[in-house]
Amino acid sequence: MPHARQQLGQLGEDLAADFCLQQGWRIIGRNLRDKTGEIDILAQDGEVIVLIEVKAMQEASLDHHPIHHITPQKQRKLSYLVQRIASKFGDRPIRVDAVCVYWSRSGQPTISHFPNIFGL
Repeated sequence: MPHARQQLGQLGEDLAADFCLQQGWRIIGRNLRDKTGEIDILAQDGEVIVLIEVKAMQEASLDHHPIHHITPQKQRKLSYLVQRIASKFGDRPIRVDAVCVYWSRSGQPTISHFPNIFGL
């Protein structure tokens, strides 16, 4: 049986994928791995290729929000993955978004979208 943290992460990724589809984006792939890291969700927003980092947690506050869990190390890995993806998609624009999912005490999920976290 998967660990509770893994289940939370999987549920967060599923909700984030649903969010992407509701935005009209096309999901190209999920959990894409290579030697340097993983892309949680790879999507297409019009002509733009979007690498989506998903962060999920039980509860959040202003000083303890899932976005704060995108560490400098993770940012470096995402930057490298942008270069790898760019080589596969030619001249198409690429951006990196974060989708954060957290649950309130009532059990309702909240989704926060942070577009273009690297300002590409």
